Amino acid sequence: MDNITIIDAVERRLGVIGEALWKASKNDSSIWVTDQKKIIGLRHIIVHDYDLIDKTTLWRIATNNLPLLKQEIENLIDKIHGASSN
Repeated sequence: MDNITIIDAVERRLGVIGEALWKASKNDSSIWVTDQKKIIGLRHIIVHDYDLIDKTTLWRIATNNLPLLKQEIENLIDKIHGASSN
């Protein structure tokens, strides 16, 4: 947590995830993941209210919440690929 490069990378990736989820959900309202509004809201904070960012909170999100998000995204991808093969 003391490596600024890693903190910056985690912050950037969480912002990208929030932006991608926002755009995907606008294109397809059936796309839903746990804490979707919070993820999109975090992106807003990272981009616009960066003075509110706490590296401990970012690290907690990355370690505690990303595994579930990853699984949900993999399930969505599988669902999309399954639907496109029919």
